[in-house]
Amino acid sequence: MVDDFTGSGTSLLRKPDPSKGWKGKIAKFIKDIGGRLNDPDDSITIREGCLAEGVVIVAHHYLATDKARAGNEESVRNFAKT
Repeated sequence: MVDDFTGSGTSLLRKPDPSKGWKGKIAKFIKDIGGRLNDPDDSITIREGCLAEGVVIVAHHYLATDKARAGNEESVRNFAKT
């Protein structure tokens, strides 16, 4: 995943409302790919080839503020706990 800039640290991954789901680019990617993995209209080859078991998502920003770096790290740690 490549993003050009993060200033606030919330565009990548956030959970603004604890009673609702995660939002942001990582959450959207996981939701989208999960939908493909569970889509019976896709062939088994496509579904099984979407992601390898134990896949690691790497997000790269060309530019980020210190606030964004800290916010992204905290969000990813919290997301990993869910």
